[in-house]
Amino acid sequence: EVTADDLGHTGLVLAGTTDVKTHLISVTPLNDPPVLDLTSAIPLAVLEGSSPTVITGWLLNDVDEQETASPNDTLEVTFRLITAAGVSTATKGSVTVSAGTTGAIVTIVNASTVRVRGTETALDAILAGTNGSVTYTLPDPDFNDNNGGPVRIEVTADDLGHTGLIVAGTSDVETHTISVTPVNDPPIVTVTAAVPTTILEGAAPTIVTGITVDDVDE
Repeated sequence: EVTADDLGHTGLVLAGTTDVKTHLISVTPLNDPPVLDLTSAIPLAVLEGSSPTVITGWLLNDVDEQETASPNDTLEVTFRLITAAGVSTATKGSVTVSAGTTGAIVTIVNASTVRVRGTETALDAILAGTNGSVTYTLPDPDFNDNNGGPVRIEVTADDLGHTGLIVAGTSDVETHTISVTPVNDPPIVTVTAAVPTTILEGAAPTIVTGITVDDVDE
C-alpha cells in the first residue's frame, strides 16, 4: 500500500488530503528439493553372518510438498545398492521395504533397487522405522569388508514436481555406508573321500589321500 499526503499544502487552512494505491508483487514458486538427512542412521556396522538388519534414523523433509493440487504430498524414495564407483550391484546383498500401515506403495525395480512412493508422513514413518521399515540383508554368511564389503546404500528422494509450477521434480541423493566386521570362521576338514580306509597289519607306510582343508578367512 502506497499513501501520498499533501499535508494541507493548499493555500487554505484545512486538513491535508491523501491518495492511496496498492501495488501487488507476485512471488513465483521455485522448486525446493526434498532434503534427506542420514547422519543419525543406524546401524553403521554389522557382524559378518548377521541376520537381516532394520535401518532406522533416516529423515526426509520437503518444504513445498503442499503447493500443488491433490495428490500434492506424494514423494518418492529409491534405495539402490551400489559399488564404490556408484554402479548398481546385486552382489552386496539386498534391501527390502515394508510399508507397514502407511498406505505407501513399494515397487521392486530390480535385484539392486527398490522404490517406495507415498506421503511425506508415510515415508518419514518408514524411514524412521516407526511404521514400516527398511531392511538390509547380507548376500551370504561369509560376506564382510575383506570379502566384498562394505555396503553402500544410495538413497534418492524425489519431490515429483510438487512446486506450484509444472516443472520436473527435483531430488536429493545421499549414501549410507554399512561396514561388515569380519568374524573368524573355523577351518573345515573333510575326510569323506579319504583312502585307504583299511590296511593290513604290518603294512608298509601308507600315503593317505582325499583329505581336504578349507578356511574361508585365509
